Amino acid sequence: MDRYGFMVELNNYLGFTFKNPEKLAGNLGGFEYEIYYSEIGELVAYTNVRLFGDLPYEDHIKSAFDKLTAFKSYTLNDDNIELYMNVSDNGEEVAFSITEDLTSFSATLSSMGYKTVEKEKPVTASSGETKTVYDIVKEQQEESRKAIMHPLPDRLPLGILGALIGTAAGLGIWILLSMTNYVYTFVIGIVVAVMLPMVLFEFFSRDKTSSVQIGVCMFLTLFMIIFGDRLIWTFDLMRWYSDITFSQAFYEVPYMIEDEIVEAFSYYEDFIIAFSAMAILYFIVIKNYISGKNTLLEIFSARKR
Repeated sequence: MDRYGFMVELNNYLGFTFKNPEKLAGNLGGFEYEIYYSEIGELVAYTNVRLFGDLPYEDHIKSAFDKLTAFKSYTLNDDNIELYMNVSDNGEEVAFSITEDLTSFSATLSSMGYKTVEKEKPVTASSGETKTVYDIVKEQQEESRKAIMHPLPDRLPLGILGALIGTAAGLGIWILLSMTNYVYTFVIGIVVAVMLPMVLFEFFSRDKTSSVQIGVCMFLTLFMIIFGDRLIWTFDLMRWYSDITFSQAFYEVPYMIEDEIVEAFSYYEDFIIAFSAMAILYFIVIKNYISGKNTLLEIFSARKR
């Protein structure tokens, strides 16, 4: 049976789609797979997965792989997984075994909480290279062993610097816009303020959204809202009372309701608006992070195009 004939036989079990005569693609057990022949004649099953937006654990992938019988080796690079097998006998029994393996692999990963992430398959070695499959697999497995599980982003310090700059800039913009005493400019100011730490973290780090980024930016945003709202009220008090100093106004803010300077709703309305803007933004960010979708910068870039 030639390669195309074997792919037809395999697809009778899988129900995938032919990308070309020697390549299948489809979904099995909730995971997207591509099955194709490598340049050196091996059959490869490729997928990529994430665990709540994070890179997969090596021991999780190994435990899923150890249950397989047809595939003899695998590689894990970031979230990209390739399963390998030498096809010496490519009959119906082999096709059935491959289907069983992929079904088992998907079920195991799904039970651990993994989900597939759709993106382009990494470029494999060209036919002009002289490395054997053993050399390629060995090198990739060695890289995987050296990789630290869930490493911190490579440019984390730059990302934190960007978040700090975004926090300071957002705080300044929010305060300036609030001085106009219009609700809509106040809302615009807080929306910009809560977005800037995330956006500048991504801009400086040049990395996908991570749990570290979300944690750092949420902390800075919370600080900015609490401190910024107090500064806004401080400047309001200084406008209302010409004989009050900055420090006196700053320390008076928590007692404004008690001293009947402002009504409770007027005071807490700012926090309702600010925390609502923050909740909406981080709902979008965390949702995209878990599903492995676009970062904020990618969303903005897509809209510009």
